[in-house]
Amino acid sequence: MAKIYCRSLFLSGLVFFFLLCLAQASDEDSHAAYLKGVTAAGEGDFALAESYLKDASQFAPKSSEVWNALAKVYLQESKLKEAITTYSRAKSLN
Repeated sequence: MAKIYCRSLFLSGLVFFFLLCLAQASDEDSHAAYLKGVTAAGEGDFALAESYLKDASQFAPKSSEVWNALAKVYLQESKLKEAITTYSRAKSLN
C-alpha cells in the first residue's frame, strides 16, 4: 500500500512541476515577445511589432501593458477600429 501511495505522490509531484515550468515558460515567452514588439515599433517596423505583440497578448491575455502597446501599433498602422478595440481591452484590465 505504501508503494502505491509513494508512486501516486511522485506522479502528482511530476505533474505539478511540469505545470509550474509551463507557466514560467509562458511568462518568459510573453515578456520576450513584448520586448521584441516594442523594439520593432521603436524602429518603425510596425508589421513586425504587431506580430510580436499579438504573440505576447496570447501568452499574457491579462496584461494591459501588452494590449496598450498593440493598440499604439494599430494607430501607427492606421488600423483605427483595431486600435479602439484594443485600447478598450487594455483599459478594462486596469
